[in-house]
Amino acid sequence: MFFEDPHVTESGESYKNNIVTFFSSLLGLDGLDYKVLKQIISDSPVTKKELIRNVCVGEGEIERSLKDLTEKKLIDSFVKNGVELFFVNSSQSRPGIKNRVFNGPNIPLIQHFDLLCDENRMKSFFEAIDAVVKPGDVVLDLGSGSGILSMLAARKARKVIAVELDPQIAETSRIFIKNSDYGDKITLLNADARDIKLNEKADVVICEMLDTGLIEESQVEVMNYAVENLAKNDFIPIPLKAKSYLQLIQANFSFYGEMISLPYFEDKNTRENYEALSDPVEYDNLDFRYTNGTSINKEVFMRANKNGNFNAVRITTVIELMEGMEVFGSPWLNPPLIIPVRPGVAKVNDTMKARIEINYGQGVEKLKMEVV
Repeated sequence: MFFEDPHVTESGESYKNNIVTFFSSLLGLDGLDYKVLKQIISDSPVTKKELIRNVCVGEGEIERSLKDLTEKKLIDSFVKNGVELFFVNSSQSRPGIKNRVFNGPNIPLIQHFDLLCDENRMKSFFEAIDAVVKPGDVVLDLGSGSGILSMLAARKARKVIAVELDPQIAETSRIFIKNSDYGDKITLLNADARDIKLNEKADVVICEMLDTGLIEESQVEVMNYAVENLAKNDFIPIPLKAKSYLQLIQANFSFYGEMISLPYFEDKNTRENYEALSDPVEYDNLDFRYTNGTSINKEVFMRANKNGNFNAVRITTVIELMEGMEVFGSPWLNPPLIIPVRPGVAKVNDTMKARIEINYGQGVEKLKMEVV
């Protein structure tokens, strides 16, 4: 199972406790509210019945505490299969953002300059948008960020609708769009792309909520909503497809004699850090012209091509932005992702089986990976 290092677990618990301590000192929480908030952070999302059982108090007391925490905007809830679930997304939430399952990570404003500077990302999207968007098209840009892709699309499109959830980024991009030559063509909505309704369906849907393996961001769920509610039957998505691969590796998790087995993005690392023990094997292939499942649970077989001790797998994702254009990882577009696994031994020609379970958009914390 992924994350077997006990130090990682302790660190995670310490992080959760620190969050609760912060809320307690900030808002004067004590007693039952403190216990309930801590339990929700630990088990999020959680039902009322689970809180009653785990906090060991009656239904009335739990209901009063949930009402109090909701009024203080520390928790939110959603209904699934007729059951209300409560959650806190403290590491990702911001004022004005509607929390929900599959929210994905927020990219703070200060990082959007880095996104714009990634030439592999920007040049590829520019070429795809220029080739796909035709005069007269209605274009949707979901998760529009700085607004750059909307502005590129507006050079040809009749109308562009940009949708950005983060209010700070939306207001900032509104200025950029207004000052561009295409402000009259672009309508910016500060909204959740999974809730919007349109009077006119889109010819082209741009959605750059991409990440390696589609593990962290809401690309799959947002595009499913677009396919079913926002786009014409013959629409063209940018990107078109996403293929993901798994590779057996030995990673260097040693730091000053201590083993710290943590997931990381390879391109953000500062040292040569792994030895490949197998070739990459495709395990996922998503086509955004259609509705996709929101999870994957399968076995992947990797054949060792050298002897060695493995302790991780390497996930890579190749994006097909349009027909005939594949884009490989770069620092701000799907860099390779290293996931620790239980260590084992591989010999040449051994077939190693990985059990992989991913709920798209729910984060690496929910990913399950085992190699045997």
